[in-house]
Amino acid sequence: MQQKAFVLVVMILALASAGQARTWYVAVDSTGDASTLHAAMDSAHAGDTILVGPGTYLIQDALHLPSQVVMQSERGPHETRIIGDGWIPPHFGISMAERSELHGFWAEGFGYRSVYPRLDCRVTNSVVIGIFSASEPCVVKNNLFVRSVILENTNIEFTHNITLSWLYCFGPLASLPYCNDFVGPICDEFMSFVPVWNFSLDPEFCGEEGSGNYFLKSTSPCAPGSAPPGFEACGQIGPLPVGCGAVPVEKTSWGMLKAMYGVTEEE
Repeated sequence: MQQKAFVLVVMILALASAGQARTWYVAVDSTGDASTLHAAMDSAHAGDTILVGPGTYLIQDALHLPSQVVMQSERGPHETRIIGDGWIPPHFGISMAERSELHGFWAEGFGYRSVYPRLDCRVTNSVVIGIFSASEPCVVKNNLFVRSVILENTNIEFTHNITLSWLYCFGPLASLPYCNDFVGPICDEFMSFVPVWNFSLDPEFCGEEGSGNYFLKSTSPCAPGSAPPGFEACGQIGPLPVGCGAVPVEKTSWGMLKAMYGVTEEE
């Protein structure tokens, strides 16, 4: 009887431990809970969060974000960059497993797909320079796409994004795009939705073309309070706020960061 009770206690403790979500902090100087982004992804389990400190992370192997794991930058895409060497087998930058989330990063320098979300993923508040490709239902919100976007025939929620280059579609999407600023050419499937649900205007970035400064001018149509007629309810479009001139700085807690990017706790 005592042996059975002991085994039961051990099983309960093991289950409780397995159900506890953990935050893995990654620092650019390798002093975090995990020494590298790859190490954090190898260690993280469903329900965990990888919190990434500011800095530029140079990688030579593709990053595979595990299922149901959230990867969140601490200070947003302008200060948190994941840079590849231009040719990373299998040519993906960040490959996202089902129900994973990516919030607040700058991804650049990958030979094929910079970011590749899978089923029920979320990609928000990021700058993607390269090819962004989605072929399964997912949420793509408040991002800036500097090069090609590929959306395949599926239920993708594509909203509050800025696209500066080609947007390709393979068949009609089940979910209508809305509150986007399509600056570059777009696929025929989106053409009928642009005048009603989206617009095509200069986003009015603070920096000159090619400077990499994608903060918004206060007069930008993507900035809250400066939207074109009919789009006032859209609020912030793109990943970066108004940033020209003096910008007030406020302290932000980890709880506020999660709320900002729509990160939810796993049940």
